[in-house]
Amino acid sequence: MTAKENLQYFGRLYGLNRHEIKARIEDLSKRFGMRDYMNRRVGGFSKGMRQKVAIARALIHDPDIILFDEPTTGLDITSSNIFREFIQQLKREQKTILFSSHIMEEVQALCDSVIMIHSGEVIYRGALESLYESERSEDLNYIFMSKLVRGIS
Repeated sequence: MTAKENLQYFGRLYGLNRHEIKARIEDLSKRFGMRDYMNRRVGGFSKGMRQKVAIARALIHDPDIILFDEPTTGLDITSSNIFREFIQQLKREQKTILFSSHIMEEVQALCDSVIMIHSGEVIYRGALESLYESERSEDLNYIFMSKLVRGIS
């Protein structure tokens, strides 16, 4: 299946008509720099190219709530920056975005609220600003590690 066919398939699953599917594919392929390989089979794609298709697939129906699991894994620096800019746009559109990431710089740049989890246990839930204030630091790597050392208080 090609990238285009993959997105068309998911567009149909979400109940979009042909015109909506075509418009969304055009927008997403342009936005994520995928135009040159939309008619190529996904099976031969690099990890980064497959990740772009997966992101586009999640967005094909323009959802109000979006869940991403490690969305920038496999993306090059340029694609990661494009993705981050796109997330900022979705925030401005009042979309709800949930994503998991081990990249604290990404979390700091994109999130208003966080949930920190260690060994299946929630060690913090709340606004980033509140976390910064309570920990007297804005370095999430430091905060996370210090919570572990302090016994997750």
